Amino acid sequence: MSAELPNRLFELLKKREVLDADAFCRRLLGEILRWPLPDLPLDEFAYAWTPDELGLNGDARELAANVRQLPNLTPNQPWGVFIVEMREDGLFRRERGLAGILRRMLGKLVTGKSKPGDQPSWRREELLFIVTHAYQDFRFAYFKAPREGMKSPSLAAFGW
Repeated sequence: MSAELPNRLFELLKKREVLDADAFCRRLLGEILRWPLPDLPLDEFAYAWTPDELGLNGDARELAANVRQLPNLTPNQPWGVFIVEMREDGLFRRERGLAGILRRMLGKLVTGKSKPGDQPSWRREELLFIVTHAYQDFRFAYFKAPREGMKSPSLAAFGW
C-alpha cells in the first residue's frame, strides 16, 4: 500500500467529494482503493438484501437503512463485501449497537447456519462490512475468530 494512500483518502473526505453511494464506489473504492467496480450506479450492480434475509428485525430493522452486496472483484474471490447504510450516526459508537446489528447479519450469512433456498453463505472470516452514515463516516468491519474460552467472535473495525 502506498504511503500516498492515507493522504488521498483524507483529501477526498476533506473536500466532501463523497456524498452518496455512487460517489463512494466511484471515488473511494474505485479511484483511490482501485477496486475494479463497474462504472454504473451502485443500484445497477450491487445486490440489495432485505432486512428479513439478514435477520434484521425490531430495532435493527429500523437502524439499517440499506444493505448491498458488491459483486466479486475477481473470479474466485472468497470475500462477501457488504455496504451497510445506517440511519443514525451515533451507531458508530460501540455502546450504540453497531456490533449487535452486524452480529445478526453474520448469523444469516455464515456457512452452516440455516438459510432459505439458494441464499449465498461465507465463512465468518470471509465477510467484510463497510458501514456508513450518509457517506460522511465510514467503518470497515470484520469478525475475528473468538478468543480462547469465548463463544462469540470479536468485531474488528477501523475507519474515519
